[in-house]
Amino acid sequence: MTWSEFLAAQLDRARSIALSAIKDFDDQDFYTRVERINPGIWILGHMANSEPSIVFATMGETLPLPENWGKWFSLGAKVLDDLHQYPAISEIKRVLNDGHQQTMQRIQKMSNEDLLAPIDPGMQFFPWLKTVRDALGFAIIHECNHSGQLMLLRKLLGKPGLI
Repeated sequence: MTWSEFLAAQLDRARSIALSAIKDFDDQDFYTRVERINPGIWILGHMANSEPSIVFATMGETLPLPENWGKWFSLGAKVLDDLHQYPAISEIKRVLNDGHQQTMQRIQKMSNEDLLAPIDPGMQFFPWLKTVRDALGFAIIHECNHSGQLMLLRKLLGKPGLI
């Protein structure tokens, strides 16, 4: 197994954990506000925005996302008071899945030289992110973090745990 295959498999596993956390959510579950945790609609939108942004932007590439996506779902974006101003859950899921597929395809094409290339300086938001491989490792950690938030949200909504 190559490094790119390994990293893609880990990121894909992390995404599958997130999807299992929401497998039985109805639309209202995504809009339910629970104290001290972002609503599911924002978490899912943020994941849809972040994974391809981290992977493509660290290489100086862009992945088109729908208009306002970054404004709504980037790091530091304030959750809107009216959650119905966000795109519909079906649209967020579509962007989440399309972006993930494009990200997986891009990672699987990477050579070891690609993985060891320095990241775009504008994307070095942590000092330890030096190479594309470092950024992919961060993307996996980031995905797992938000998968955990979705699992917590699921329990707070009264749904059974996954583990």
